[in-house]
Amino acid sequence: MAAHPQLSPQGPGPSRPGRGTHPAVSVSQTVPYSTAIPGGLRPHTWVKVTGSVPETSAGFRVTFLYGQYEGANVALLFNPRFEGAPHIVFNSLVERKWGQEERKENSPLRKGKSFTLTFTTTAKAYEVGRRHHYTFRHRLPPEHVRFLEVHGDVTTHRTFTRRHRKTFPG
Repeated sequence: MAAHPQLSPQGPGPSRPGRGTHPAVSVSQTVPYSTAIPGGLRPHTWVKVTGSVPETSAGFRVTFLYGQYEGANVALLFNPRFEGAPHIVFNSLVERKWGQEERKENSPLRKGKSFTLTFTTTAKAYEVGRRHHYTFRHRLPPEHVRFLEVHGDVTTHRTFTRRHRKTFPG
């Protein structure tokens, strides 16, 4: 694997204040897949997941969780579904209760195709994608997110997170 100056092949590590980025890289994952997000999600943190959707896929889930136990709060459920018209369901699990689903039609994700998903945390919401842009407002504080999980009919190739340093005018 070629070295990239912003990515660490060792995977998640402790936060390094003052360094400007907090990269965590995982390669060649088996689904279900789980990885830690040390320090949680803060504004300007992004998580990128690359993979492909098998021709036989009914759908998959990417979840941002507070913990790895039954009933843990889910800050963001991103759930592409391929039965019928392709669509994406967004939701949160708060104190063991699912909130109101937000359904986004016209998903750019397709069976038999590769994808790159970028989840960017802002002060008010998660933003997903670039060309096909979706926004899901925070229902739980993102700084308490500790894990990312991927489940379902999908192949993931690479996942990494990056935290940008805040810059202040001089």
